[in-house]
Amino acid sequence: MLQKIAIKMLGDFSVVADGRCVVDATAKLTKPWQLFCYLALNREHVTPSSVLLQELWGGEELADPANVLKNTVYALRRELAGPVKPAESPILFRAGGYCLNGHIKWSVDTERFEQLCEKAERCTGGSEAKMEAWRKAEGAFRGELLPQLAGEVWVMRAARGFTRRYLASARALCACLAGENAYGELLDVASRASVTDPLDEDIALWTFRALDALHMQRAIVIAYNKTARYFEEEMGRPLCAEIGSIYAAAAEAVNKTEQDFAAIRDELSDALRSQRSDRGAFYCNYEVFKRMYAIVARTAQRARQVVALMLITVQGPDGGRAPEGEALAEAMDDLKLAIAGTLRKSDTFTKYSRSQYALLLPMESADDMAVVERRLSAAYESARTQAAAFLEFRGTVLEELYG
Repeated sequence: MLQKIAIKMLGDFSVVADGRCVVDATAKLTKPWQLFCYLALNREHVTPSSVLLQELWGGEELADPANVLKNTVYALRRELAGPVKPAESPILFRAGGYCLNGHIKWSVDTERFEQLCEKAERCTGGSEAKMEAWRKAEGAFRGELLPQLAGEVWVMRAARGFTRRYLASARALCACLAGENAYGELLDVASRASVTDPLDEDIALWTFRALDALHMQRAIVIAYNKTARYFEEEMGRPLCAEIGSIYAAAAEAVNKTEQDFAAIRDELSDALRSQRSDRGAFYCNYEVFKRMYAIVARTAQRARQVVALMLITVQGPDGGRAPEGEALAEAMDDLKLAIAGTLRKSDTFTKYSRSQYALLLPMESADDMAVVERRLSAAYESARTQAAAFLEFRGTVLEELYG
């Protein structure tokens, strides 16, 4: 029987059993390993077979679902531990579901990250003790949860919780570092966090405060041009007044031509990095969305397709008004995750209003819109955290490109 299994899921995936590397970051995460990840993320209880089938095979037509699950568990047990007695297997069947064997010592990086966050939150020591506690918590987050499975709805749902906790730990650590005038480390921490969420204004403010304290005027100008444009496009508002003041002071000290070239070079580099990391549909602002139609229409014409426009609106029960404030923001986040994880790379979508996304879909015929609607509805229901938020779909063919 295995004694200890270490699981890493933040940043990449690996499993080490009794000192032997069973799977590393280069391996493809097949269904058995996806099942293992799901059980590891829900280690505190038995997961019913019906839940596993819905989460891991929800969109697939299975002739014999129960047998598919049993075969997947069998393959996982074999890869993890080889032929062992059922009671000694790392994966146990209990009360109509599956769980990890509690007699094995498990080391899971997601659990360690959450434990360190909780410890930092409870810390009652002085500023040094609090800073060290938050430093350990922030450092335990090694990156996005299971990036190889980023398109899976259940992964996106879990990842959002870890990301929020990481950003909270980064903000707390930034405050501690600023109190100690540790601006070099503050810049490092804030820069890492801004990659995870470039629209977190508190993190952006810590970044600019650190750059200002370190007298990095050119970096301020470059960062401001990019960040301010992003906030305008995504949030529809400017950055806070303090960031504007920091930028204004830095801009006076930097040559205008140098500003322009540095900003363009930095933005082009960002665009290339973003293009390489895209996994699903192309998300853009509305102005870009309008221009994308011309490109999509030309491509569709050559492929003898049609181009459909779909508008998805977040509503309340029975078609009522959408939820407000944070509830609406969470519902729109859920919907964005569902769209990004369901549509193809050739599809384009944008945020059209506070409660709507518009989708541009090249397809073989208008009948395909019904298929897209069903898939998006299922993905949204799986990702939905707001009980009061529902979807309305409207679709139309923009142009018949063949005749």
